[in-house]
Amino acid sequence: MKTSPFNLEASQEVRLKRAEKESLEFEQIMLDKCSLALNEMPIASGKNEANIFAILSKMIRAEFPHVADKLDGASQFYFNRSNAKPMTVEELVCAGLVPGLPRLKTMLVHRLKTLQ
Repeated sequence: MKTSPFNLEASQEVRLKRAEKESLEFEQIMLDKCSLALNEMPIASGKNEANIFAILSKMIRAEFPHVADKLDGASQFYFNRSNAKPMTVEELVCAGLVPGLPRLKTMLVHRLKTLQ
């Protein structure tokens, strides 16, 4: 049975939409976890979260130094106890872990201001 180019395109479109949805869901989870840092130390449940905590801590330090300290602490705690290595910003974005860091930073800052 031959696969038509149309079916391949449709299949790729479905995979792209699924990946986008999963990425946006992960983004919301990260916003929720990062928001916890207003009052408590969040816990990174894996290297992806630890990497995002580390990068976001640098991005929000000027506006929310206490939250940045907690996010950085959670990231360091994870990496000190695992074999994983921190990722660069480029690796994080290329891995597709977040749709865009500027967008995530903006959403986090807005949420933190709202919750204060």
